[in-house]
Amino acid sequence: MRRLATSLLPILSAAGSAQDVLVVDQSGLGDYLEIQAAVNAAADGDLLLIKEGQYAPTAIAAKRISLIADEDEIVSILGGLHIVGTLAGQDVLVVGLRIVGSTEPLLQNEAVVIEACAGAVRIEDAILKGGVEWDGGFNSPGREAVRLSAAADVACARTSLLGGHGQPTIGGGPSSAGGTALLAADSVVYLHDCLVRGGDGADGDLLQGCLAGWAGIGIHATDSELYLANSSVRGGDGGGDELFDCHPGGTGMHLSGATSLARHRQTSFAGGQGADHGACNAADGAPIVLQGSASEQPLAGALRSYDLTTPVRSGAPLTVTFTGEPGDAAYAMLSTTAGSTWFPALEAPLLCGLPLLGGRRYLGQVPAGGVLTVTFLAPGLAPGAEHLLLCTQGLFLDSNGDAWLSSPSAMVVLDPGL
Repeated sequence: MRRLATSLLPILSAAGSAQDVLVVDQSGLGDYLEIQAAVNAAADGDLLLIKEGQYAPTAIAAKRISLIADEDEIVSILGGLHIVGTLAGQDVLVVGLRIVGSTEPLLQNEAVVIEACAGAVRIEDAILKGGVEWDGGFNSPGREAVRLSAAADVACARTSLLGGHGQPTIGGGPSSAGGTALLAADSVVYLHDCLVRGGDGADGDLLQGCLAGWAGIGIHATDSELYLANSSVRGGDGGGDELFDCHPGGTGMHLSGATSLARHRQTSFAGGQGADHGACNAADGAPIVLQGSASEQPLAGALRSYDLTTPVRSGAPLTVTFTGEPGDAAYAMLSTTAGSTWFPALEAPLLCGLPLLGGRRYLGQVPAGGVLTVTFLAPGLAPGAEHLLLCTQGLFLDSNGDAWLSSPSAMVVLDPGL
């Protein structure tokens, strides 16, 4: 179904940002050759538009900034992204990037590290892959796709979190273990439409004197709060050899500590496969392990998701897609900031900041096929603005009048000249 979303146009036409757009392009046609140089030069609120290429490790400290891969461009950060020390209101947005942890000694082996951040962090339409912590000697374990410590508001949408695979070593066991996909401590995490998988332990090689490695965990959270919707969580596979050194599969989700809680809706949990090499075999991992006072809470509700094309140039077609139950009324909610507010009555979080722009905006009814597509032309920008950046989120009202919040999606509208 296609229709003109006229109810959104007055809001979008009035919005815009006076902050700059900094173009990062390794070909030399942009403002900067590397993402880090652009981050260093950016003011609070600036947007980095990144052209295709493989870029060096990047760190963001105490700054509100957006890293956006240009449409249809393949953008990679090799060596990780580190976000640290943001204050409330210093939101960080990452869209469309492939981020891989390093395999070199003394560099960041995790794909993404977020530490001591009070500001919201949003990662959308990304692939995050842990690297390998090789020390030049006996240790080569895979590392985390995402490591969080004291991160107050982190949300991933339509993103793969993949722990690094262990590499064969003489030590075996933890020395060649797979990496945890998501490692969180004292943090709040929201996962929508995500794939989470622990890294595999290395297989042993007796002829080379290398022992097998332990499997990585899908999610390992301590004193953290998690919400998962329409996601898949799995532990990594255990490593083994053909005689005696076999390891079980990794746990899907391991919660520990006094305050850990995982709420989940339409999400699957599975342990990884235990090593099975002839005479040597091991058990599969557990789907969920709860330690201490940690708890998990399954939530009712059918699959509902929301997405839009981003980034898009002003005047080009912008498509919003709602996936829900036939007959659902579909709404879009918009805000100039990210945020997180838990609604007990809905058993779901609003991941855009309050107040919303114009409340909720009706965009149509989900048809019999379960997918509503709404296309309109991206609006013009306010005078002097190079881009429009909004947090948006889908809302569904079913035939019983019950409301369902779905995934967030950033809306990025750019000047056609960029």
